[in-house]
Amino acid sequence: MSKTAIWVTLAVVVVIVGAGIWWATSMNQAQSPVAANNQPVQSAQPAQTAGTSNTSQNQPQPTDNSDQAILQEMSSANTQMNSFNSDSADIASGLNDQPVQQSQF
Repeated sequence: MSKTAIWVTLAVVVVIVGAGIWWATSMNQAQSPVAANNQPVQSAQPAQTAGTSNTSQNQPQPTDNSDQAILQEMSSANTQMNSFNSDSADIASGLNDQPVQQSQF
């Protein structure tokens, strides 16, 4: 190879590596942080009128860990999984479809 081809190849490799590093760092910054205690983050507080002080608005809301809430979440997850299984079966039947001879007009 000539020296020019080597330099062009080297420049292309450097650009690709640089783009890969830039992409990896931008993907890490784009992810939203997860709360350490897994409680929902409140994005906006309602406006308070002058002269009122409600300290309960500043307190984080407790997470519902009751048996009923867990059963409701499990039911929702089961419904979504059943829907996924139905979609998966439809896709599998489409992939296993046998060709039909076409008639010419």
